[in-house]
Amino acid sequence: VMIALYSARAGVSALIIGLDVVNRATPRRWVWGWAVDIMLTLALVLSAGLAVGLAPAFAASSDWASNEGGRMRLIVLPPSEPGVYEGALVIEPQPGWITYWKEPGDAGIPPTLTPHEDSGFTVQEIDFPTPKLLDNSGMRDIGYDATVLLPVTLHGPTEAGEHVIDIEAFIGICRNICIPFQADLSLTLD
Repeated sequence: VMIALYSARAGVSALIIGLDVVNRATPRRWVWGWAVDIMLTLALVLSAGLAVGLAPAFAASSDWASNEGGRMRLIVLPPSEPGVYEGALVIEPQPGWITYWKEPGDAGIPPTLTPHEDSGFTVQEIDFPTPKLLDNSGMRDIGYDATVLLPVTLHGPTEAGEHVIDIEAFIGICRNICIPFQADLSLTLD
């Protein structure tokens, strides 16, 4: 459905551009016939996507873990394929605070996620958006001074059903000094 909606948005833009171009060189009745064909095609694509009866996919979220420098939580989608779970670690530093990239610079603590042994999940990959070079009292840090979502890929159970994800998140969050921020993040996927 998202592809159909994206296609519909692109189709409407193409329709508007196309009408402008075609309107200059084509009789008006042809333009309206072409526009009706495109709109009917878009309606068919959208209704076909809805008629398939796609089950809604809802993300699950852990509670926020907070300290004086900010907060973080884990958000995970249902599996995209059996055993593959996509999500994000959301880190929100307080104004004036920073958190770190995978290579933190002169000082700092890179983010890590460690699933509890009995959870049945492993971390396959943590991706990092492009960081900033941050000057902090003569030291160069590499990280983020605003909310950042670190995309995460987890491997877990392949069978359908309820699954509990328990992960220990460990980040550095700094202002004038760095504070290690460790939290157990837990969520349930149906």
